[in-house]
Amino acid sequence: MHTSSHADLASMLNVLRDPAGIPAPPAIFQWLMVLTWAMHILFVNLVLGGATLAIASFYRRADPLWGRLSRAMTQVTKIALSLAIVLGVAPLLFTQVIYDPMWYASNVLSAAWVMGFIYALGLGYTCWFIFSFRNKEGASSGELVWAVAAVLLFALNGFVMHVLSVQSILPAKWLEWYAPQGVPDMSGLKVHAFSFPRFAFFFAAAVAGTGIFLLAYADYFRTRNDFPPSYRELCRRIGWQWARWGFLGQAVFALVWFAGIEKAGAHPFLWVVVITLLGSLAFLWRRSAPAAAGKGYLFQGLFVVYTLIVGIAREEIRLGALLPLGYDPMTYKVNLDLASTLLFFTTFLGVGGLALGFLLAMLWQAGRVEGSYVAGKTVARLSNAALAIVLIWISIFFAVGISVWIRNFR
Repeated sequence: MHTSSHADLASMLNVLRDPAGIPAPPAIFQWLMVLTWAMHILFVNLVLGGATLAIASFYRRADPLWGRLSRAMTQVTKIALSLAIVLGVAPLLFTQVIYDPMWYASNVLSAAWVMGFIYALGLGYTCWFIFSFRNKEGASSGELVWAVAAVLLFALNGFVMHVLSVQSILPAKWLEWYAPQGVPDMSGLKVHAFSFPRFAFFFAAAVAGTGIFLLAYADYFRTRNDFPPSYRELCRRIGWQWARWGFLGQAVFALVWFAGIEKAGAHPFLWVVVITLLGSLAFLWRRSAPAAAGKGYLFQGLFVVYTLIVGIAREEIRLGALLPLGYDPMTYKVNLDLASTLLFFTTFLGVGGLALGFLLAMLWQAGRVEGSYVAGKTVARLSNAALAIVLIWISIFFAVGISVWIRNFR
């Protein structure tokens, strides 16, 4: 592309920014985007991998242990799906704040797929709920229709998000895609960009992530008599195998994916991802599944850190594609709004942190108790505090809104 074309493209991208600017320094939104994306993708991994394992275990349900694993992973997938949807809102919003020209242009180019996304998600969610209701002892093989349909719909949604992400970092091709041979195409039906190694990398991450989850799952229930050693050893063995093959798949696809990126060697976190994967493979292949006993939480924690590294590497790739074209998110116009920024962080850390802390504490204790669970004093206090802060936040939210409304109509 000629220098003049670069300049025209840079002007276009920067003109498409929101003229009102953003309420805080762009670096804040960039890091929040990476952090919340990592949280979101952890549960996406568990949805894709957990659903696949639930189906695979269902085929072997004649063995009571495999049948139990299928039912357990069915419920895990259902919960992970809800969390993936909720946590997926934040990174999407932060992307729209500092990368709005790219994200909206990509959405318009494939608008039909974007609109179909929510319908596919709702239908997939419904199918999985039906399967979770029917996946009981003595269930017929016909129930798998619901599960397979759900997984295919989840994979379709992953495909749509992948396409939108790749299209968004190729602005030099937007005009060609929108008006091939000078004729505008406003159908929104076409998929304009697809990277198989990148797409496959995240599916391999689902395999690895589910494997790591099973290692922690086996350790979590080791104190309960209704989770016999034979069942936990099955979970640990499958988790070890899935982690091995998942990391191997990620390593292969990462190398192919990164090799196709211009000046990939200049992105340090791409190297960190590859080194982490190779180190994980060396560790997993030198040891056997029993070595994971008692270390499930450690592996889960390390996988969370690794996922955050992947999120940073993903942002590096985006910046590597856009900075040479003249678009720098750090130069976004800032109209500092301390009130809204303070309200956001108070909500994020105060309301969300306390409510999440209560839920995690309650779930941690309840899951380790056989039979009925009675909350202790600490959890009960957390419950009261979480409820109180939510009510206070709602009051402040409406008080601020009403005061602004009254002031503007004086």
